[in-house]
Parts: sequence; C-alpha cells; structure tokens
Amino acid sequence: MKKYIDLVVVRHDNTSISNRGELEVGNAHLSEEDFWQVKDAAEKLADMAFNYIAAGATLRMMETLEEIKKTIKIETEECDTRLDSRTNSNGPTNLWPGEHDDLFLGPDGYHDRAQKILRVLAARKLPNGGKALLVTTAGIIAPLYVLANGINPVSEDHYSGAVYGRFSPQPASIHCFRYFLEAGEFRVVTLNEVKNS
Repeated sequence: MKKYIDLVVVRHDNTSISNRGELEVGNAHLSEEDFWQVKDAAEKLADMAFNYIAAGATLRMMETLEEIKKTIKIETEECDTRLDSRTNSNGPTNLWPGEHDDLFLGPDGYHDRAQKILRVLAARKLPNGGKALLVTTAGIIAPLYVLANGINPVSEDHYSGAVYGRFSPQPASIHCFRYFLEAGEFRVVTLNEVKNS
C-alpha cells in the first residue's frame, strides 16, 4: 500500500482591520461579519482526525484554528510563524527549524516554499504518512497549487498576475492535496477523498 500525506490547508478568514501596521505584526482579529465562513469550514471538517496541525501566529490564524479545533480530533499541534509571511521573522519556526525562508526569490522560488513544506512534513512530522492540517495564508496556498499542477512561473509578474490570480484562495476556504512519500508525487484531491482515506 502506498504511503502518503493528506494535506488539508485552510486560509484564515477576513479581518476588519485595515491598518497595515497592525496587519504586519499580526494583531488583527477576525471580522465578526465574516466569522460564519470559519464556522462553515469547521463544519466541513467535523469529526476528521489529524495527526499533525500547525498554524501561523497571527490572531486571525489562531482564531480560525480555534474554531476548527472544536470539531476535529488532533494528535500534535504546533504554532509556526512561517505559515504567515508577515510574521515569519519572529517566534517559533517548527515547520522550518534552522532554515531561513525567503519567499519567491526568482522563478524557482514559487516551488521552493511548497516543496519545503512537503519535505519537512515527510521527514520530520509524518514520515509514515498521515493527515496534516495547516491554517495559513494565500501566499502559501497558491504555491501548493502551482507545484501540484506542474506550473513553472517564468517571472514575478507572471506569478503575481496570471498564476496567483488563478489560485488565490477565498477566506476560510479549504484546499486538499496528497503527497505520495515514495514517488514524490503531489496532487490536488477533494475533501471527500481525504475523508475516505
């Protein structure tokens, strides 16, 4: 039987804060008007069991995860500030221990971040496979789609225009991927496929 990691990635919900300074340090709570989106995501994930979950350290990520945690079963939970590029220079960095993470430095950078997540999950977190849940930003979710679809952005403009526009996720949306450990194959799957695996 093939060993694989099912990766469920949730984008944090909206915030009502528009002050860039507060956003940069992660002090923006979720918007009360849009909190129903998080509750909907939590209902879709209800009763799922995860071997590993991680979220960034921004308030909107932690609040998104706290709502989801009410409905799921968890083995291991960690906070990882690198799951949000706005706070990735501060605090714990469990998903990338001892590694400096530069976001999108040249065309190869679009795959680098997604591949790094998969390498660390496979080698350090779930070497025998399992289910992982990450609560993060569009800046991490879009590269996972880029990698899973075999897209090679040729420039920052290409990525930020056509590619990012196509894969940028909605607030509190759920995205599922499967990473086959032996073959190194990475692809998009449905939530039902993850639930039934």
